[in-house]
Amino acid sequence: MHAIITAPALIPLLSSLLISAVRGSSPPVPGDPHDVWVYFNGSHQQNHGINGVVMFSQSAFGANSATRVTVNLTSPQPSQRYLYHVHEWAVPGGNCRGTGDHWNPYSVNYTTDGKCDPADETTCQAGDLCGKMGTMIPDSTGRFVATRLDNTLQVESILGRSITVHLDDAARTPIACATIGSKHIYPPTYSPAASKALRPNSNPPAPISPSPSPSPSPAPSPPASLPSVVQGVTVSFDPLQMQNSLSVGGSILLLHPSGNHANIHVALTGLVPALGDTAFTWHIGEFAVKNLDCTTTGRIYNPRNINTRSTPCHTGDTENFNTTCPMGAMSNKGGDLQAPDGTALQSFRDPSFDLNLAQGRSVVVSSSKNRTNIVACANIGTANLIYAP
Repeated sequence: MHAIITAPALIPLLSSLLISAVRGSSPPVPGDPHDVWVYFNGSHQQNHGINGVVMFSQSAFGANSATRVTVNLTSPQPSQRYLYHVHEWAVPGGNCRGTGDHWNPYSVNYTTDGKCDPADETTCQAGDLCGKMGTMIPDSTGRFVATRLDNTLQVESILGRSITVHLDDAARTPIACATIGSKHIYPPTYSPAASKALRPNSNPPAPISPSPSPSPSPAPSPPASLPSVVQGVTVSFDPLQMQNSLSVGGSILLLHPSGNHANIHVALTGLVPALGDTAFTWHIGEFAVKNLDCTTTGRIYNPRNINTRSTPCHTGDTENFNTTCPMGAMSNKGGDLQAPDGTALQSFRDPSFDLNLAQGRSVVVSSSKNRTNIVACANIGTANLIYAP
């Protein structure tokens, strides 16, 4: 068994304290400090008619603060059984099969440790939402609503990952997915009518919780324009742009929560072998891309003038990135992008990254065997408060 906190006995206490704090307060709305709304747009091909929102609401960042999870989804097939989880990676190029495994930071192994027991969250993988909240079985109108306080999920830890909905079949077929915290990956279109359609039933089912809890207030309907939760930039790669010689698509998500290390999330597609190489380096260039020419981006951005010959930058040496790594040397810090099947997924924390300094510069991707062989580049836009798709 894998312990999730140092004192498991505190879980019921923390839950009851948070429930007491929530009782009498208004439900979370977009713009609260640590709320994230993840939208599913059924009109996108990969979502097979699944519409709605999954909301994560946390009173403060950190492991000592529980998260209210609310699932409010609709399906064109009432009574169909679905599973739903937080997965490791952002959605690469609309491919719901490319999101990795369940988000499982505590290495819970269902084979050796047994099944998830919703009454004891330490038995559950953090991303196993349906294990903790129940299988999604839409009612006769096609709607499914569930909510729960979760002590194993923190909002900051899931930004840049994804939620995947599967059929409850032997193959666990993925039929819908959405990235958490990205504004530009498959953004849905909202209208007052669509917003009203997402409104939950007046009496959603009571949550399954480690301790008794009151029935929650109905979740509010999403507004037409969304505010944000954390400062960030989504760097989008357009496979049709001529500078992306391998038809590279996807996004790199640069998130910088206030007072915290930056979170870097890469989900790129189209990285077919270049010069016989399936690994690619990437860095932040000094300048923006001009005239669709990746060679105009200058050298690796190094605002602190760090000499890597005297102080080598090592992958994984997170605490020393500020003194050993040029800020723009992303592959040195997070490792090369591995793309044996053309898709590269990467995620790491970077204390040396400053989003304010990166704005207006560029991201450059090259073959790891020959760094002069640039295969893609894209400009880093102005930072904004990223909230939800």
